[in-house]
Amino acid sequence: WGGREVVTFRYQLPPTVVAVDGAVHRYRLYLQKQPGTGGRPVRVAIQLPAGADLLNSTPAASRSGDELVFDVSLRTDREIVVEWSP
Repeated sequence: WGGREVVTFRYQLPPTVVAVDGAVHRYRLYLQKQPGTGGRPVRVAIQLPAGADLLNSTPAASRSGDELVFDVSLRTDREIVVEWSP
């Protein structure tokens, strides 16, 4: 106990997963805190389509090119929302 754990996985969303409202594309990711765990840190990186204009991200993210990086704590359930226009 007391060690460090790192889990990494990558996946690509099919186009049907992204909600489209007019010219605004929206992606929501819901992260659930698991019972018995503390406020584990979680890093989520989301790659926007090339040339997309970021309209909003909740919570705030750091950005490098088309990649958004969210550093959150799972003390409670969290939702990440990204909105962009193509």
